[in-house]
Amino acid sequence: MAFVDLVFALVFALVLSWLLVSVLGWQRPAREGTWAGIALLFVLLFLFVWAGGVWVSPFGPTLWGGYFLPFLIVGIVLALVFAAIIPPRRPRTAQEAIEEARTEAAIDAAFSAFFWVLVIVLLISIVAHYAL
Repeated sequence: MAFVDLVFALVFALVLSWLLVSVLGWQRPAREGTWAGIALLFVLLFLFVWAGGVWVSPFGPTLWGGYFLPFLIVGIVLALVFAAIIPPRRPRTAQEAIEEARTEAAIDAAFSAFFWVLVIVLLISIVAHYAL
């Protein structure tokens, strides 16, 4: 059952990440490049979909012995939240680029700490579901 949950979460996270990146054109500005932002998006979507899918009461049709609808709904809701809070890309002026570079270090540090705390909490939630 855990393997089927993992596969559902992985597939839905891949599809939703692809939709956010390609259709909406989302990418987090990162010094490491575009792929770092996409990888962070995928990791968050994957862990949220997996944790949400296993903790929501199973419902809907079964596929390979597992219920896929909770994973899909959690993923869609989260993708809609990401799409709503992420600002669209727009051309920047030189002054805006300079101001962004000044604040980028503080933002990266805060995002990094929040990201790792969130990942640890989601992993604990997933492990707790299967251990209990």
